[in-house]
Amino acid sequence: MKHLFVIIGIFMFLKSYSQERTTQNLFSLNLLSPSAEIEIAISPISTLDLNAGFGIAYHNSSYSEESYGFYPGLEAQYRYYYNFEKRADKGRKTS
Repeated sequence: MKHLFVIIGIFMFLKSYSQERTTQNLFSLNLLSPSAEIEIAISPISTLDLNAGFGIAYHNSSYSEESYGFYPGLEAQYRYYYNFEKRADKGRKTS
């Protein structure tokens, strides 16, 4: 299992230094606040970002009892990378 994490870490390190001139699909998981996010390329310089997850809430007051809650969340946003080509031309990180 330890070797699998090392291999994945090396792959992610090498992939982060590759310079591409187009956006790509990305997927990520957040374990701190449970959620999954996918960024879908819809053109060479724009993406659609979708995020779904759960939030945890705690409430306590002097006139009611304490309570906990689990709340689902969904978020979608359009992203346009206006300086994408300029960053790639200068050799800066674009992914």
